[in-house]
This record gives sequence, structure tokens and C-alpha cells, in this order.
Amino acid sequence: MKTYEYSSVFAPYIEGLIECKRSNGFKYNNASELLLKFDEFIIERHPEATVITKYISDEWCTRRPTEGSSHHGSRISVLRQLAIYMTSLGVDSYIPKDISSKEKPILTIPSSTDIEELFSVVDNRKTDKKSYRSIYAYRIMFRLYYCCGLRRSEAGSLRREDMDLANMTITIRSSKGFKDRIVYLPDDARELLSGYVKFISELFPLSPYVFPGKDPLTHITGGAIDAMFRDCWGKTKASKKYAKPPTVHCLRHAFVVDRINKWAAEGIDFTVMLPYLSKYLGHACPSETFYYYHMVESAFSTIITKGAPTTDVIPEVKPYEE
Repeated sequence: MKTYEYSSVFAPYIEGLIECKRSNGFKYNNASELLLKFDEFIIERHPEATVITKYISDEWCTRRPTEGSSHHGSRISVLRQLAIYMTSLGVDSYIPKDISSKEKPILTIPSSTDIEELFSVVDNRKTDKKSYRSIYAYRIMFRLYYCCGLRRSEAGSLRREDMDLANMTITIRSSKGFKDRIVYLPDDARELLSGYVKFISELFPLSPYVFPGKDPLTHITGGAIDAMFRDCWGKTKASKKYAKPPTVHCLRHAFVVDRINKWAAEGIDFTVMLPYLSKYLGHACPSETFYYYHMVESAFSTIITKGAPTTDVIPEVKPYEE
């Protein structure tokens, strides 16, 4: 893994960004070298700079006469990521526009009203003795995705030993990046889980999982979760108004959007709160959480209503990955 020494005023932020990316599993070697070039560019052309301004960004992002489009795009991408990282730390920075044609599409994120309808569908789903345990599991699981922002696999593979309902926590073990974290439960989620855990423990006393699969010694599969979500979503009125249906993972995105919008509506400085939300979600750094928010078409409604400058508060984001 390549390492470089950075000396400009932005060196601490460059080093922090690289550490953040590598802690999330990316080698980030090419980007580190490009950031060294940016570091040298700042020392030579803008030694007095304290923040990344539009002028600095435009000068760095201008395509050179002999430069290929791929290298040009990479230079812009690493500066975008640095500016996003600095912004997440509360340092006002200009975010250069992305020129890549490979932007990820805007996701379909159900509104809170749509999600309430989804929950109503799964809650009222017809059951029999054979299917009751699985339907009961989905009622709880879908709420964990939305109320706690869990990843699909995190809820599906949850073990009973990792639940501490007395202290209203669950421990997520060896998730993305092979990291453990503690997730705090809202009151209503704890109440729902308490009843469900008692039920499933009596039904399958030897299963180690909160959500057992067909074989109680294994956990429910991702394919089964996706199939149930698609089926339940297809039975909602909300499904008719979206051209592209959401996935179960979109409930995690909805959790992030609703949380940030709530902070904005209450006048809370969520740039201060964002690092805590990032840790809660199991993200390596706040820029990943910014990305979740940015990918939602309707995410800025509350910010705009509050009259905040969206380019400063929620910057344009596109992850740079190797």
C-alpha cells in the first residue's frame, strides 16, 4: 500500500480522507497519488489558501492539452471527495461538478406515508399455521430496516445473543468492513421485538437466530427477504406512483433521509450530528452518509423549505472507489 507525505494546508484533510477510505476496504493508491499532485499544486499556486474555493477548483479541474478523459475525470473525482470530506467536518469547501457519465441513478425512496402503507400490508397479510412465523418475522424485520437503518443482511442474520432488550440495544457483528457496532432501539421497536423473541424462542428453542430460515439452525436468506418485500410492496397503492420500485435496502436510505430532514426542520445543525449518524449506520466516514442523502430525489425538500443553501449544506456526492 503506497504512502505519501503531504505538506500543504490541506494535508490533515487529505490524510484523513485516505484513512477513511482505506478503513472501508479501498486500496486508494491511485487516488493518493493524485492527491499528492493536488497537494503540490496548492503549495505552488495557492500557498495562502485555507479552504477549497471555486477558483482553486476550476483551476485544478481544467483539462490539460495532452490529458486523457479518464485521467481528467479521476483528478476531478479525488478533489470532489476531498471537498466532501472537508465539508462533512464543517470546513466550507467548494464541490466541483462531476463530469462522469457513470453517475448512479436516483433511487426510489418511499415516503413515510408509503412506508406506513407497506407496514399495513404486511401486518394484514393472510396467514396460516405454516406461514405465521415467517410473516411475523417480516413485520419485525421491515421495521428494523426503517426504524434503525439496518442493512438487509444485518437484520436477517441477527443472533439472539446479540440482543439486549433490557438496555434497548442490539450488537451488529462483523458487518461491512468487518466491524462491530451497537445500535440503540426506539421504544416501540423494543416492545415489538420482546413479544416476537418470546414467540420464536418457544417455537425454535435451539435456533441461535432471531429470524430463523426454513432450517431453524440457519437464518432467513436475502432472497426470501427481497421476495417478501417485492410482494408486499406490489400490493400497496403507493407502488402505482413510482416508475422504478424500491428495494428493501431503500428502507435504510429512508431512515437516513427522514433523520436528516427532521434535524433540518428542528433547526439542528446536522453537520455536527452527521458523524454520529455515520457511526450508527456503520459507515466508515460521514461522506458515505452524505451520499445516501444525495441519492434521493426528494431529499432536499426540507432543506429548501428552511431556506438553507443546499450546495453548502448537502453537497453533490459521488464515491471514488478503486
